[in-house]
Amino acid sequence: MKFRDVNGDNVINANDRVLIGNPIPDLTYGMNGSLTYKSLDFNLFFQGVQGNEIYNGTRTRIAGMFAVENQTAEVLARWRGEGTSNTVPRAVQLDPAENGRNSTRWIEDGSYLRLKNITLGYTLPQALTRKIQAQKARLYLSGTNLLTFTDYTGLDPEIGERNQTTLSYGVDYNVYPVACTFTLGLNVSF
Repeated sequence: MKFRDVNGDNVINANDRVLIGNPIPDLTYGMNGSLTYKSLDFNLFFQGVQGNEIYNGTRTRIAGMFAVENQTAEVLARWRGEGTSNTVPRAVQLDPAENGRNSTRWIEDGSYLRLKNITLGYTLPQALTRKIQAQKARLYLSGTNLLTFTDYTGLDPEIGERNQTTLSYGVDYNVYPVACTFTLGLNVSF
C-alpha cells in the first residue's frame, strides 16, 4: 500500500484521497454456438466481461488484520520487519495503522469468462414417438454456470447489482455466488 501527497501540502491525510477502481466493464460479451447432427443437438453459451474492477469487501474482513479473528493464509506473508513483505502490512491489534481502510489493496480485476450454459439433446426416432402418440420427443441434459475463468479472488466475479444499491455497485460484500445446476429433461409435442 503506497501513500502519496496528492494535494502537495506535504502532509498525507484524508485530503489526499482519490477515486479508485471502476466497476463498469470496458467490454461485455457473449458467444453462442450450436451443432446438429442427425438426432443429436449441442448448444454452448459463454458470457463474460473485461476491464471492470471490484472492491473485495469480503477480503477486507478476512485479510485486513484489524480484528482479533481468523484470517486467510494471505496474512502469513505480512510485514515483519526489514526485508519482509511490502504488499501485506504488519498485523497490529485494534488496527491503529488502519490496515482495513479503503485502499487499492482491496481493488481486484473483475474480468471473467463463464460457461453459462451447455446442452446436449437427442430427438427420439419417430417410430418410438408414434407409440406414445406424440409428434416429437427430445431428451436433453443441460448444465448452467459450470466453469468460470477469472483472476478475482472472491467467490464470484459476477457480483453485478445482486443485493446491492447503486452506491455499492462493484463492491463485493460476500455476495453468494451463482449456483451451478444440472437439468435432465424431456420435451414432448403432441
